[in-house]
Amino acid sequence: MPPVARSMNSPAIVEAHEPLAARIARAVAAVSAASLSSQVIDKVKLCLADLIGCAFESRDLPWSRQAVQIAEALNGKAGGATIIGAPGSTTGCDAAFANAVMGHGLVREDMHAGSISHLGIVVLPTLLALAQYRRVSGRDFIAAAVVGYAAQRMVAESPNLVVATGAYLSSFTLAVTEVTERAQLPVVTFSYSDLITSRGFKYLFQTSATGVQQAEGSLPALLELAEKASGQRPKTIGIVMDNTAASVSFVKPMRDHQFEKLGLKLVVDETFTPPLANATPLIEKVRSARPDILILLPTVISDAKLLLEKMNEFGLGHGKVPTIANGAAILDPDLRNNMNIDQLEGVMAVVADWTTSAQKDFVAEVKSKTKEPWATQHFVTTYGDMWIFKAALEAAGLLIVQWQKGVPITVYPARDALAAPVWPKP
Repeated sequence: MPPVARSMNSPAIVEAHEPLAARIARAVAAVSAASLSSQVIDKVKLCLADLIGCAFESRDLPWSRQAVQIAEALNGKAGGATIIGAPGSTTGCDAAFANAVMGHGLVREDMHAGSISHLGIVVLPTLLALAQYRRVSGRDFIAAAVVGYAAQRMVAESPNLVVATGAYLSSFTLAVTEVTERAQLPVVTFSYSDLITSRGFKYLFQTSATGVQQAEGSLPALLELAEKASGQRPKTIGIVMDNTAASVSFVKPMRDHQFEKLGLKLVVDETFTPPLANATPLIEKVRSARPDILILLPTVISDAKLLLEKMNEFGLGHGKVPTIANGAAILDPDLRNNMNIDQLEGVMAVVADWTTSAQKDFVAEVKSKTKEPWATQHFVTTYGDMWIFKAALEAAGLLIVQWQKGVPITVYPARDALAAPVWPKP
């Protein structure tokens, strides 16, 4: 792996008492493309060339062919990223996935010995895909690679790290947990994609209902809600979605069987790669088809803003076309702070967690401490994760075992004891 720039380990940045996330943020912010040494630059170039070479060498292996086939099969109408050694293009997420599988196919790529992890197959395929949507200079690409390697190294080498939570987008969670699983670091995530827990990982725990589970339950509920409110059952439906893992999981059962089973005709089916530059072509399709229900699936707040503003501009807002999202991006306070509040009226979202009347004291505390107008699912679930960690760490505390009548018996702590301790009395 590339040697990390000196600033990443500067005592002024890395303070022992700081949380790991803060140390990583400080280290990342301190990296400058202009300050990278020739040694670092040459090493990143070597690692990139090595990844590409490994991908070509393993592209005919069964797992590599399977990864490419999956990526090409999932390719929607928003391709634009290249699979190494393959014609055409696919979505950024799928290209990064296929390239990572091929790069790791022979397990010959660069390795960080300290964490026994192949960090490059997470960092470099992701950067290659992103660079095809957002052009950057070679030096900035190299700086991003240094940051990616270094952040993973800091996580892998942290001696006091026993569990992690986070990763907002499912696509990020899929990449991050490839590293944490090798480091045997338990991760609790609220990301939605079904792929997260379908890989057989031992150290990964998903606390949300998956995208498929949410879709299976939400569409019948939405039809019931619509029929009770309007007296009419919806007959047509539209989808405008990004190509992130959570969105793909959410619509899969709908396309596979739910639309047919529920008597819904799909009249709009559009996919885009975030970040979205222009929402007009997408919403024009919605205006032309005028579906009874629109499934709108952005996972980035800026994309949600563009789409909703365009819907209002075209006279489709305020529930004129009932609009249903999935996840918290469309419910985030930042969205309200950066657009006309009136344009949000009537928009609904299916989420796996949100505040309820049972959490009113917690909500009041969050609002008081953060000055945020409400507690999103990120506050609620992370708070819940801390209680999970507390219980797990306490349960993992020491036990005292005593030989009694020829058998070792747990005698401490009292809640777990199988017998009282035998202790001489004065």
